[in-house]
Amino acid sequence: MKRRTRLDSPLIPLTLQQLHRLMCPPNHQAQDAERVEKESAWVAKKQITQRFGVSARTVDNWLIRGMPHFKPSARMVRFWIPDCDDWYRRQFGAHGTERR
Repeated sequence: MKRRTRLDSPLIPLTLQQLHRLMCPPNHQAQDAERVEKESAWVAKKQITQRFGVSARTVDNWLIRGMPHFKPSARMVRFWIPDCDDWYRRQFGAHGTERR
């Protein structure tokens, strides 16, 4: 039997979710997909601006007004999507901030 080398394997880029679907049995995929979604809910300012349809300056003003965020370093800001959605609803009385 021929031993496979790294050059024999296809060089197809896979996302983590695609790889997860290939490796996990179907009955665990739904639970694991929910866990992966919750873990990846930390996003950068760019994703927040796209989510709410505002500019980066508006998000900066919201930070001053108390929008929940995490600042791991001087130049990096991360946002937890569910907390930001709740804050937005409380501030502006809007329902359904989900854009998809």
